[in-house]
Amino acid sequence: MPRSVREWIIVLWPAFMAACVLEILVFAGFDPHDIHLFGLTFESDRETIYSVAFLAFWAVTTVSGVITWILAQPTPPIDQTSAASQHTPSAVANPTATTAPDANRRG
Repeated sequence: MPRSVREWIIVLWPAFMAACVLEILVFAGFDPHDIHLFGLTFESDRETIYSVAFLAFWAVTTVSGVITWILAQPTPPIDQTSAASQHTPSAVANPTATTAPDANRRG
């Protein structure tokens, strides 16, 4: 989850703008009193329906933004030397430790 106010603003502002666009697109094409949800009609006034729909759109786009924020976080690097030494023999995990002859040494 976002930890600072700045990170929350980074998530909430685009979600707010997307909710605005969704509100315009949905209610430009549909009258709130003509929409039936699960066979039920809305008996509230239009302003209430617009407000509830906007908050629903904002909530959905905020959840999307938070999920995107979580997935965009960098993961800690994997320490490959310790991971390799746990699953392979030490000679394979540390190839510099092999007993290869030194080319510069005479003998």
